[in-house]
Amino acid sequence: MKNCNVKPLLSVIVPVYNVEEFVEECLGSIVSQDYTNLEVIAVNDGSTDNSLDVIRTFARQYTCVTIYDKPNGGLSDARNYALDRCNGDYITFIDSDDVLLKTDIYSKIIETFESDERIDAVQFDLVYKWKSSEEHKRNYPFRDYIGKEELLTGYLKQWIHVSCCDKVFRRNVFEHIRFPKGEISEDIAIIPQLVTAIGKMAVTNIGDYGYRYREGSITTTIPKISKIFSILNSYNKYLSCCMEFSSVRSMAIDCYTRQIWSYTSIIRQHYVDNLPIYFKQHFFQQISFGMWFKYHNKNLSINDKLKSFIVCVMGPKWIVVFQNLFTHNE
Repeated sequence: MKNCNVKPLLSVIVPVYNVEEFVEECLGSIVSQDYTNLEVIAVNDGSTDNSLDVIRTFARQYTCVTIYDKPNGGLSDARNYALDRCNGDYITFIDSDDVLLKTDIYSKIIETFESDERIDAVQFDLVYKWKSSEEHKRNYPFRDYIGKEELLTGYLKQWIHVSCCDKVFRRNVFEHIRFPKGEISEDIAIIPQLVTAIGKMAVTNIGDYGYRYREGSITTTIPKISKIFSILNSYNKYLSCCMEFSSVRSMAIDCYTRQIWSYTSIIRQHYVDNLPIYFKQHFFQQISFGMWFKYHNKNLSINDKLKSFIVCVMGPKWIVVFQNLFTHNE
């Protein structure tokens, strides 16, 4: 029988790697939450700066903070390490250079869960490019998504953010899900698994998560060629899942076109020697002309329809040919 006087335990997973300037502010924003039944798991992922000393000093002040120190394995590996050791009824993630901007985020989210046992995930508001001149809030419709097709629709329309950091999950969601080690776009790669494990997601105006803008970070620089291949592989998994449902195929084709076209352009401009490798990769989801003709977005401009046809039907070599002929630094 459930003890109604005991608040559910929330596990907050914080991978830490070379963020000595920011990690104390991140952890401080977590322990400042008015929801107190927290288990904060900070995983030092082989930092080469003073991050480990900073989090050890912090943990001495707060008994809810547990530190693990492991060799560097990347963000996914650090998250998985914590997932294998956490005890919470609910699980959330926060990057160690980001912060929670309000103190009642977790209490309101737990209330949302407790009000509806069908909810498996709650998304809260995010301030994007926090601490920069481009700081802004995302505009998400606040609503519930029930079932795989609705969830995929939400993701494809960007009404559900791809990140796991602005969400809290019931523990059972991650019972069989782990992040792919070495992937730069790990949150995208597990979307097919998430939409299977989540019966209902509530997108709320509870907030805010401060997504810090940092010059020179992964998201503000041209990624290495290996990282580009990783991103494209993640998008392939995501979009392959979407193509299973006729109701979202048009949106999936649009999303697939944008990603493949954009990253092909980056490879063409900055990694021309890697083009033969790019052509041989298996992240291209070619579809038949009949499938494309039936489901492509009929409202696109002629130019965008041509891009869609080249990406989805003709393939990567033709993308490069057309970009070389008709685009400049696209």
